[in-house]
This record gives sequence, structure tokens and C-alpha cells, in this order.
Amino acid sequence: MKLINIEAADLQSVLAIAELGSFRAAALALGCSQPAITARIQRVEAILGLKLFYRTTRRVTITEAGQRLKLRAERTVADLASIVQEFNDEAQLKRGRVVLGATSTVAAGLVPTAVKQFKEEWPGVEVVVIDDFFGRELGRLASGEIDFAVIPFDPEERQYNFQKLLDDAFMVMVPSGHPLSAQRSVELRDVAKYPIISFPPNSTAWGNLARVFAEAGLPYEPILLTRNILTKTAMVRAGLGISFIAGLVTPQLNLDGLKLLPLRGRKATREIGIATLRGKPLQPAAQAFVKLLRSRVAQARRASR
Repeated sequence: MKLINIEAADLQSVLAIAELGSFRAAALALGCSQPAITARIQRVEAILGLKLFYRTTRRVTITEAGQRLKLRAERTVADLASIVQEFNDEAQLKRGRVVLGATSTVAAGLVPTAVKQFKEEWPGVEVVVIDDFFGRELGRLASGEIDFAVIPFDPEERQYNFQKLLDDAFMVMVPSGHPLSAQRSVELRDVAKYPIISFPPNSTAWGNLARVFAEAGLPYEPILLTRNILTKTAMVRAGLGISFIAGLVTPQLNLDGLKLLPLRGRKATREIGIATLRGKPLQPAAQAFVKLLRSRVAQARRASR
């Protein structure tokens, strides 16, 4: 491809002279010197091999070649001005789009209030939340479908950067009247005696809990699996088993007929954070959302002390 050595300022100069009929007036309109305007036109004429203007002591007349260039330049300059304005607006968060992914529990427990604050501060930026990708959040991050993911994260995933936000502790959910419900807290070996309802093996919750059980020398062998947290709570409420629930999402659930018990002794926690694709910088809107999210978590942490 041959390099086209004509700059946007050159085209703007052609348009200004064609409109104003004067090199001097064009220079004033563009905020530069008349010699600079003259040099630009001479350079373009040399590149094209044709005269763009006839100059006399009294007037400047556009040539046929100049008129053809003017028609094309008007569209080119308008398109360039539009994209420059669009990018400037995005840089200043006047417009733009941010697409974030989150697992369902994180989306319910952490994302809504952050989106609300973000939209209040930057109403021109569209926010899209994708939370329907059970076990596929990192794949969507790698494909570019999302800008970043707010997820429980496995530090072994070397392809991604991970900024930790918080530790989220699992609690044990039991139906009211269950033998464990009379206790204030339970140990892992007590939980292991009862049927367990769990998210499937491709979930990070399964991986975290299976690891904690293994470290305690206990089997993690759930009898029922579901991807839906509402289904899980309904199954526990119906007395089909007990389950683990992430503390982050508990304020969003209807816990009628249920009791939550913290673990004592060996804790079960997960790291929640922001995953980004290594080597891929975030655009301004995504950067602003990540900054806001980190600030909200830090404020909540200080308020809880």
C-alpha cells in the first residue's frame, strides 16, 4: 500500500480557502499563519500534480481538480471530525460502553449498586452485565465478548490478570428444624454427615469447597446439583439436603424457613476479584467502572471495622 502523505490539516486548508476565497481568511479561521496555509496547499498540489487554486492579486479561484478534491475532502474531514469527537467523548466518559461479566452470585451481591452509582456519575455510558455464563466467564473474556469479569478466581489461570477485591466466606444453609439448626456455628465434619446440595463441578464454588473438604480429610460428594441459587435454596427449604451459600449473596435471598450457620475451625472462603485479559488494556469506561468498584469495596471494608 502506497503511503498517502496528505494530512487532515491539508484538507482543512483546502476547504477553508474554497469556502472563504482567501488564503489570509483561511489562515485566520484555522488559527495559523498565511505562509503555513500556502505551504500546505503547495505540498498537496505537488503530491497530486495538479493545481487546486488560481491565485491573482484580487481573488482566489478553485480549479476543477480543486473542486473534485473539495467534494471528497468534505466527507473525509467530516468523518474524521466525527470519530475524533466520538473518541474524545469516550475518553471523557460522555459516551461509551462497558461490558462486564459476573457469576450469578457476584452479579446479585456486588454489581447492582455499583452499576447504579456508575450510571448516576456517567449517564451517557452504556453498561451491559452478562451473568448467564456458568463456568464460561474466562472464555468470554478471552474472546473479547466482555471487557472484564468480576468473579471468584483461580490463581492458576496464568492467561489473566487478577485484582483481588475481597474474601467471601461460605456459610452453611440448613432448613429450620434441621438437627444443625440449633447450633450457632458448625464444623465441617458435622456438615459432612448430611446430604449436600451443590453447584456443579465446573463451578468455582465446587472447586473451593472440594479443596476445603479434602484438606480436612473429608469427601465432598453432593447428592443434588443445580446451577441456580434459587433452586438450591428451594431444595434446602424442602428438606432435600443442606448446602453452602456465599455470604456475598445472602442479603438478596429469601431465607424464610432457612437458617445460615458460619463455619468454625476450618473456614471455606473464595477470592472475589476482577479478571482481565493479560496484555489487553481496558478502555476508559471499563477503567472507570473498575476504579469505582474497588472504591466501593474499600469503603465497605472501612465501614465494617
